[in-house]
Amino acid sequence: MAKNNRINIAFCFDENMTRQACVTIASLLDYKEKDTHFNIYCVCTEGALRIQKYLYKIIKKRDKFSTLIMKKNVYNYDGGYEIRGITVSTYFRLNLHVLFPDVDKIIYSDVDILFQGDLMDVWKKDLEDNYIAGVKADVNIKDVWCRHLKDEYWKELTDWFGKYINAGFIIMNLKKIREDKMDLMWNGMIQKKYFYQDQDILNLTCKPHILFLPMEYNRFMFYSKEELEELRRNSVFTREEIEKAIEKPVVIHYAGEKPWNKYSVLGAAAWWNYVMNREELYYIFRADILKYKVYRKLVVKR
Repeated sequence: MAKNNRINIAFCFDENMTRQACVTIASLLDYKEKDTHFNIYCVCTEGALRIQKYLYKIIKKRDKFSTLIMKKNVYNYDGGYEIRGITVSTYFRLNLHVLFPDVDKIIYSDVDILFQGDLMDVWKKDLEDNYIAGVKADVNIKDVWCRHLKDEYWKELTDWFGKYINAGFIIMNLKKIREDKMDLMWNGMIQKKYFYQDQDILNLTCKPHILFLPMEYNRFMFYSKEELEELRRNSVFTREEIEKAIEKPVVIHYAGEKPWNKYSVLGAAAWWNYVMNREELYYIFRADILKYKVYRKLVVKR
């Protein structure tokens, strides 16, 4: 097995997101190219470890060459700031370089993501002297940015307007992070009331050593036409980048409201259609699928 055909990818979650992790990881393998294989690292709470056998079956059904490595989080995040229902498990990614000391480069992905394409092209990007690589976020829309100016810490990001990245899908240079002992700074920041939690931490501490990825690698489903046009007007993305992300996204990200909580969110049909057409995913979401089908019938009748 050629080593350069293997991608390291990590997912961090607690017991509240085990089912969603199964969907994300299944789609990762369903949409990969034949010669692409993964070392899949999961860092989770003790309660989430119960899905290990089920997740292993999902992976091996799709690719016998991909591997699964699950680890219980060993770091104490008591007192870590939580907001909007996002638990302290979001901070697990800040210690991937310590948990996996032999891994020098890794993709980190949230589990509210649905993969739609192969990751080999983005994996091969040279991170050079950057700590992370990611896609620019919606906070680069001027009125959204201005709303955050009331937060004192946001002034530290003044030079980062138009460049702030979303941390839901990033490539991490674990070697450089490890060498520069970034965790000594990060772990001292988790109790601060940052609105975007670890995402703010990464932008505050890694800039300007952040590489930007094309929008197709983190396509937010909640974007309206007006927001997309605002991103173009502010030169955050070009028209071509936006069109490609809409027509052929590699990574669909359900940031904000989730399709499993609210059936009417933008892009919910794509997520539910994927789940309903995969036997093992249908099984774990069967009660929710029945409710979704009833909802769809009611919507159509109206």
